[in-house]
Amino acid sequence: MAKKKNADILRRVILTLINIAGRRSSETLACAFIDAIIITLTKKYDFLKNVEIKNITYYEGAREDAIFISSSINLVKIEKIGEAIESVIRILCMDLEEETGLYFLKEFKSLIGDSDVIELKRYGVDLELLRLEQLHLHEQLEKRKALVQHDDGSEMKEIRTNILEYTWNQVASFKYRNNVCFIYDKTGKLLDKLHLNQIIEYYVRTLTDFGRLVKKSDSHVVTEKEYQFLRMLYERDIDEESAKFLLELTDVEFNHMIQQLLRYEYLQQISDDELKLAENGIKFIKEKILFEDAVKP
Repeated sequence: MAKKKNADILRRVILTLINIAGRRSSETLACAFIDAIIITLTKKYDFLKNVEIKNITYYEGAREDAIFISSSINLVKIEKIGEAIESVIRILCMDLEEETGLYFLKEFKSLIGDSDVIELKRYGVDLELLRLEQLHLHEQLEKRKALVQHDDGSEMKEIRTNILEYTWNQVASFKYRNNVCFIYDKTGKLLDKLHLNQIIEYYVRTLTDFGRLVKKSDSHVVTEKEYQFLRMLYERDIDEESAKFLLELTDVEFNHMIQQLLRYEYLQQISDDELKLAENGIKFIKEKILFEDAVKP
């Protein structure tokens, strides 16, 4: 049997992961979540920049065509592809609650099929070893839960550790925009805004470095394109399509830029389809304009 190319096996893995994760939320959120994982992992695996995930739910065409992978990825060593696949799987497993994560790999193995399981082994991806790793993580989680209990003399009571002002039972719906998930209750009240990039980065840093936390940079060097976009927002209202046209950016490049500016608080998401300059962004633009005026001849 002919060996599959890197692009083929990676596309197959991504589609299977979206299928499984989509059952627990929605395919739209699953696509967004996995895309955010891949974007963040590009810091470690540069070749993942050649992967783009469209929203399968609204994609017109075959499902597999919604996963765009450049043929250049076929030149990457299979060991590196395998490492990236393992990282994505670990992150998704960690995101699942309690025992659910224990069945994730069993479901993945069943859906992807025996031939691709064998192919993944050629890439250095051992699903059984990953399952044992997930089992170990689950056991450690159970031990930690036991440590947050105390004896009041009559019965064991769990210490309240919830720092949110709402519970999952209050969540009725959510919307996703620019890697921010807006959570609403049954009355339509906004409960929370979750920045997926921050969540993903936490998982990536802890799991791909096997628990060794790496200090995140406290600053961000604004690129020329980012500066031009911030300047546009400062000077006038502009829609997304116009901004992409003027900056000559693709959808992927534009979305990545927005995610970076949100993450470092140059932008603020005020609704699921509206952005505005945050205080950091306004301060940066004003200082930049003053500097440019000062150096003018």
